[in-house]
Amino acid sequence: MRKTVSIKWLLEHVNEFNASSADDMQEAREAKNMLLETVLMDAGAYNGYGYLSHNKLKGDAMSVGIREQRPDGSWNFDDTDHTRVVYFKGSGL
Repeated sequence: MRKTVSIKWLLEHVNEFNASSADDMQEAREAKNMLLETVLMDAGAYNGYGYLSHNKLKGDAMSVGIREQRPDGSWNFDDTDHTRVVYFKGSGL
C-alpha cells in the first residue's frame, strides 16, 4: 500500500479545494493552506500565492480573496476571505 503523496498532488488538491469549497468551509481551507505551506517550505518548493477573484471560483464558492482593482491602482480587500488563495507551482513540481 502506498504511504506517500506527491507535493504536486497536494498543491493541486488544495488549490481546487480553495476555489470550489463552500463559504462555510473557511476553517478547513485554513488548515489545508497551513499544511501545504509547511510542506512546500520544508521541500524548498514554496513559490508564493495569489488571491482568488470571483471569476476563478467554482461550484458553491461565493466569498472572494480579492475584489476588483480600484481606479487609483490599489486592490480592494473589503469583505474578502483570506483563505481563498491559489498557490503557485515552484520549480520541480
